Amino acid sequence: MADLLTCNSVPLMDVQCNWDEVIRQPGSKFWVSCKRRGERTIHSTLCCDGTHIDNSFTLTSIRQRAITVDCAAAQHSATFVCPTKTLQLHDGKLLDMDISPSGALGVCASDNGRLWLWDTNTGENKCTLEGHVMDVLTCRFFPSGMVVLSGGMDMRLRIWSVHDGSCPRTLYGHHGAVTETTMIDRGRNIISVSKDGTARLWDCGSGQCIDTVASLDCPINSCSLASSALACASAKEKPSETIL
Repeated sequence: MADLLTCNSVPLMDVQCNWDEVIRQPGSKFWVSCKRRGERTIHSTLCCDGTHIDNSFTLTSIRQRAITVDCAAAQHSATFVCPTKTLQLHDGKLLDMDISPSGALGVCASDNGRLWLWDTNTGENKCTLEGHVMDVLTCRFFPSGMVVLSGGMDMRLRIWSVHDGSCPRTLYGHHGAVTETTMIDRGRNIISVSKDGTARLWDCGSGQCIDTVASLDCPINSCSLASSALACASAKEKPSETIL
């Protein structure tokens, strides 16, 4: 297990969702913000001609489909790229999504217990995956692109067939919402993290929890594998969330 590391060094910059529409209108403005954990959020407004209301942010680059914004106070820069296509997939809130390794299919999770499997070229809904209760918080394709893994507020992990939308395996063991998953190699084993503060290692074939690889006294909201090890990070003080 990796040592605990401070994870509050990277700021999160956000921008008005329709900035790409606003920027086409002369004299228009859009909001931007930057947040570093443990510090106050910096808010400001940028003008489409590149000028700014104060010195918090600077619009350093305007390209055909992208802008770059600098935040001097946070010493951070971010590039925002506008979408090339907009798809109306469902009428619920989009909580997570993933694209298959081939790029042909997408899957998205919503707040009504459903997942949608769709064609990335046409936006056509190929299949609706139903079985979760309440919000589905995470979804991802297995490396084969033929199987989908999901987890949600019902504390369960589900494995779905892309071919017919069936759910041959449901994994039980968490005592809080499943917030994210990651796969080991081809997906025979997976790791899930939860609001219950645990990270669990699973065998997909049997549906059994092999081991609890981490147990913390705070929720775990994210996980990833690096150099064949599960990397863990938390703030120096007791955080509201922990990233594995």
